[in-house]
Amino acid sequence: MQHTTVAGGVGHGIYGGSETCADMTVTAYLITGKLPAKDVTGRALTTTPSMAA
Repeated sequence: MQHTTVAGGVGHGIYGGSETCADMTVTAYLITGKLPAKDVTGRALTTTPSMAA
């Protein structure tokens, strides 16, 4: 089992949210069925993306 960590984040993350590193890792797994070769660590965004409709 591999882990994807978003360093500097607060609380829980959501797939399809604003964490590009985590989203790319999960999407790659869903498409290929293969786990990353090693644990993945990305950085949390420093700004909150707009949720405007």
